[in-house]
Amino acid sequence: MAEMIVLAATMLLVGALMYYLPVMKGPDGFFGIPVSDEFYQGPIARGRLMAYRLITVLLVAGGAACLLNAPALGLATPGGVLTIMLVAFLGPMVPLIVIWRGLRPHEARPELPAEGVREEQPDDRWRFVSPSVEVLLLGGLLVLLGLTVWRYPALPERIPIHWNAAGQADGWTSKSPWPLASLLVMLAFMHGMLLALVVGMGQLRVRLPAQRAEEYREARERYLRVSAQGMNALRIGILVMFSGIIWASVFGIERQAEGVAPPGMTMVWIGTAILLLSIVWLIARGVQVRREMREIAGPGMLESAAPTAGWVWGMFYCNRDDPSLWVEKRLGIGWTVNFAHRAAWVIVGLAVGIPLGVAALALLAGNQ
Repeated sequence: MAEMIVLAATMLLVGALMYYLPVMKGPDGFFGIPVSDEFYQGPIARGRLMAYRLITVLLVAGGAACLLNAPALGLATPGGVLTIMLVAFLGPMVPLIVIWRGLRPHEARPELPAEGVREEQPDDRWRFVSPSVEVLLLGGLLVLLGLTVWRYPALPERIPIHWNAAGQADGWTSKSPWPLASLLVMLAFMHGMLLALVVGMGQLRVRLPAQRAEEYREARERYLRVSAQGMNALRIGILVMFSGIIWASVFGIERQAEGVAPPGMTMVWIGTAILLLSIVWLIARGVQVRREMREIAGPGMLESAAPTAGWVWGMFYCNRDDPSLWVEKRLGIGWTVNFAHRAAWVIVGLAVGIPLGVAALALLAGNQ
């Protein structure tokens, strides 16, 4: 039951983010479409937003209720839980896509005269990379690797690979390097992906208005720095969480055999809390700084001037004429890749392939 409570709480948190997703960028990205301030405040926009939110609330709240009552409903199985999660998270995507298509005729993009806008290429692509954070994260990864190698010979023939919400081991497998190595591989991969995003943000071209150019540049630099700080906070949370899991695996064997929550679970919960707080802070602070940028540049954010034709459903971007690999999302806060470039497919392939490969190895090890 404890696991279902955690899953339901996670679902409600993600649902809250989905609730605000269409309006995080205001009229500059309403459901991923830039619209006028008048339309944004008008009855059509309000009605469609209300419809989307109603469907989202019903699906997410219904999914959380099903999780809490999964045993009584006969859904307390991996397949049942997965079905509930998919319906709750993917269900709101259907009205979101439908509304996005319906809003395209209402797109409002103010003309940006060539003589009034100039583009600049940043000189320092590494300016958002914090050496102290990188040393901390690399040091943490090396320490975890060393502890794992040191403790592995002393581990018993059966080691835990799964714990319930109370920290009690409820899944075991034969001793093998793969379950422990998969944790280290996933940790290194997640750090690498987020670091690549931080470096990519430092390469983004900046579009400056003719008026108040320096003020706008400073605001945009603040926005990018907030994003980089958020990414670093996420990486620290991931390190703390994985440290708890690895500690529980290599040091908590005896206590777990007695059904007692290992101290490592405390680190897991602390890491999870850091992740959640970082996401909330990143969104709140990002929205605030973007509002400042809009006040400087006026309606129609300069950074959102890419043609809507390059976007699919406001979520995926593919534009061969745009040399940028990373582009700012139309929906929500953050960046996505330009799928017109081969490097984007490599990134997506790694992002999907490595976790699936690690999961497959863990499952194979668990069947031994």
